[in-house]
Amino acid sequence: MDYDRAIEKEFESGQCQNYQSAPLESLREHGYREGCWHIYLSRKYGDTVPYTFEAYKRNNSAWDREQYLFALVMGVAGTAIASGFVRVPGRHPHDRLSFRPIPRP
Repeated sequence: MDYDRAIEKEFESGQCQNYQSAPLESLREHGYREGCWHIYLSRKYGDTVPYTFEAYKRNNSAWDREQYLFALVMGVAGTAIASGFVRVPGRHPHDRLSFRPIPRP
């Protein structure tokens, strides 16, 4: 089952109210199959109280956006560095021709 659907089911069940509102330090981490595990795990990375499905989606969207921007910056930086290495060893032999003065008669 996909994570979003599993956490949504935990929110809808009503059995995880204390995992949505109690301080995280006071909660026991359930095993994967015990219930409320998805809410507990998600709350470890978000400090919104009460923790709702909307808060989960908002935090998840922000994380996705950060990951996308990080990948974009790394791609741009990698491209710039690779482009620099192409030109560093020396100029192309034809570049010298364009800098030679034209002889006058």
